[in-house]
Amino acid sequence: MLQSEFSSHNLNQTLRRGGEPVDYVALGPVFRTASKGNPDPVIGIEEIRRCRALLDKPLVAIGGITQENAVQFCMQAPIR
Repeated sequence: MLQSEFSSHNLNQTLRRGGEPVDYVALGPVFRTASKGNPDPVIGIEEIRRCRALLDKPLVAIGGITQENAVQFCMQAPIR
């Protein structure tokens, strides 16, 4: 099944586009990332938490998540 999403990089974008007919929202980068030449500013775990509380769609954290910081992320970010 094909799922649709939109990517967001901050709370304002998330709120502005949160009502769109998508299956989930991708938000990040959570941590510093080297996979892009000109990445957006890091939003951190707290911003994920704030956006999660305001959305009724699944939220996928993206950007800079590695094996080293995944445990930190899972312990601090809400899971819903």
